[in-house]
Amino acid sequence: MAQNPLSPILGNNTKATIIQTLTEKQPQTIKELHNSLQKNLNKPTTYQATHKTVNELVQENILVKNSEKKYEISKAWAYQLEDLARIVTKDGTTKKGSIKTYSFFTFSEFASAIIKLVHDAPNPENHPGVCITKHAWPPIGLSKHDCELLTELLAKTQYHDISTKNTPLGKAFAKTLEKMGKKVIVGSKLSHPMDFICTGNDVFEVIFDEKTQEELDRIFCQHKKLDENAITDILQNIITKPSQIRILHTNSQKYAQELREKIMREFKDD
Repeated sequence: MAQNPLSPILGNNTKATIIQTLTEKQPQTIKELHNSLQKNLNKPTTYQATHKTVNELVQENILVKNSEKKYEISKAWAYQLEDLARIVTKDGTTKKGSIKTYSFFTFSEFASAIIKLVHDAPNPENHPGVCITKHAWPPIGLSKHDCELLTELLAKTQYHDISTKNTPLGKAFAKTLEKMGKKVIVGSKLSHPMDFICTGNDVFEVIFDEKTQEELDRIFCQHKKLDENAITDILQNIITKPSQIRILHTNSQKYAQELREKIMREFKDD
């Protein structure tokens, strides 16, 4: 049985108070969160205790820390909770822009949809596209139409991809992507709460269900080369296996530019 996403905060008044504080105003610094705890908790708490609790929430993927060292609720966690999601996004609108969500029940459906979404997203100023993933999304099992759209997409926009995990399969897929025209880095200290692709002013962030993410981790760690065994494992346990994958589509010039600059700095340093 999947863990209730509320489990980490159930029975923990300090964590619940931090979440409540951030639903009212976010992002906030550790100091701001500590001051709120001092006002709202019945018992006093130390700054060190607040810092420890916030770090635990980050490790549990409930909070994320932004580039200004402020904390906010993770969209990946919030979208598991429909009521909380409405509070955080205010009916689909955040400071980052409007959010649309798409749900898919196989990796194959997701792959076809993300290619079309990114292909159709406007990019009139021809900004470079950027992408960060934990593991490269396997370009296996794509239809002829998907491949044609992907070819058109990469012909009109230069994409810069980062995979944060350095694995043999990651390097093998990187070579394929480079032949298609992408610039790729495998293994990076950069991080983001979710995999994403950014093109123009559109950001497509991806939430994989726990089982799919576990299978991706296993396959990329287990297989030392992209051979028939690896491809069969990917097809049977990733591409065609039932899953729950969600895309969060945000349209925001500011947010897209922040992500683009973050990724492009990595390539300048490479």
